[in-house]
Amino acid sequence: MSDLPRYTKLPLFDPHRKAFRCVYQDQHVPPLDPQAELWYEQALALDDPNIWYENRDWKKIYQLYVQATERNHWKAMLNLASLILSSYPVPEHEPEVAIRWVEKAMTLGVPDAAEKLGFIYARANTAEAKLRALRVMHEGSKLGSADCAHGLASEFDGFNLTNGRNLPGYVDKDRSTRYQVLGDALEFWQGRLKLPNLDKVLPLPPAPLPKWDGNKQTLIDAAKAVTAPAKPDAASGAALQGREQMLAGHGVLPLAQSPYSVTGDRLVPETGYWLALFGTAKTPREKLASARGGRPERYQAGERFEPARIAGLLPETVQWHYLGQPRPLPPSQDDFLGQMVRAGWMRQVPATVPLRQCSGHRRCPQEGIWEARVADSHPLAKLFNTWTQQAFVQEGRIFPDPRARSIDVERHDVMWTYLGSPNVDGAAPGVRNISL
Repeated sequence: MSDLPRYTKLPLFDPHRKAFRCVYQDQHVPPLDPQAELWYEQALALDDPNIWYENRDWKKIYQLYVQATERNHWKAMLNLASLILSSYPVPEHEPEVAIRWVEKAMTLGVPDAAEKLGFIYARANTAEAKLRALRVMHEGSKLGSADCAHGLASEFDGFNLTNGRNLPGYVDKDRSTRYQVLGDALEFWQGRLKLPNLDKVLPLPPAPLPKWDGNKQTLIDAAKAVTAPAKPDAASGAALQGREQMLAGHGVLPLAQSPYSVTGDRLVPETGYWLALFGTAKTPREKLASARGGRPERYQAGERFEPARIAGLLPETVQWHYLGQPRPLPPSQDDFLGQMVRAGWMRQVPATVPLRQCSGHRRCPQEGIWEARVADSHPLAKLFNTWTQQAFVQEGRIFPDPRARSIDVERHDVMWTYLGSPNVDGAAPGVRNISL
């Protein structure tokens, strides 16, 4: 069961805002399922503001949103939560159900749910509730919410201090300034920029603030996600020689899709790349052994296939599988990260040598930026293993708990990899300087 406050109203999400669009969410949360999007659009069409609300088919609207949410349509989740907490005649009015849908949206990395949820937590007006609200809005800032960052800038500047509703309970101009700078950057990038390493420059109190040189870009860069340089691929087609050479960023058909093969005692029937393999007549294609190094080779029609590199292997026993002409490959993970660096949404750091890793249930052995991953076989691997799954952790501290972001992953299932970029000692004892 969720431990969120009960019977609280969520601000209504307006589905008819014509200007609403978050590029990051379009690109980096799980893509919207086409069928779910169709159901969502049908619900919007029925929820027509030009129709008197009593005449709308609320039961049908509700059902369409439910169908869409079951396929992880995050906008349908927010609309459904709003309907549940409304006075409209929908089948469900249990606040706990609405809260769970908001939490579900947050697990997908959608920052909209964070600012609203933070202020919902704060309504109890207790010290514990205010601390929870601060943490949620801080996490929302990491996810890219400019509203969360600006909200915390106002809180640390003293908003609502006199009436007792201020979240920190005191004024901290330095923290306010930093949240304002970062909030402005997040607003400028309209959701594209993420700040998973926010704690490097702006940890929540009572942690002391590291010294900042006052340069806005230093603050922004230090809080960004980071990536190490891509390792050169010695086996890439562009790095190979002779018949194996291939245009960078291009590839041929996989062996499983080869349309036909011929034996090596024939002339080359078609221009393109061929792969030399051998085995018995009954050997499955995927278990054939390499006859010439295991790489596709380019031949012109009418040429003669070169002999096998294995002594005693006769040409008629070698199978040459046709893999076609080179074609552009989809962008790799390294291509994606490189584009992020060039766009200014990530920061490149030197590769760490030797590689250092630590299990998530242990304490951090070295200050700096760490990246979290679960095994590919984990049921939540696709949701969890993203480029924003990083954290700045001080030596001796516990690594972040994934469940704090409503992601049902146990600490011991997470492996953290050290990416470097610690802060450095300042001029005074106990003072750290923000370092890139």
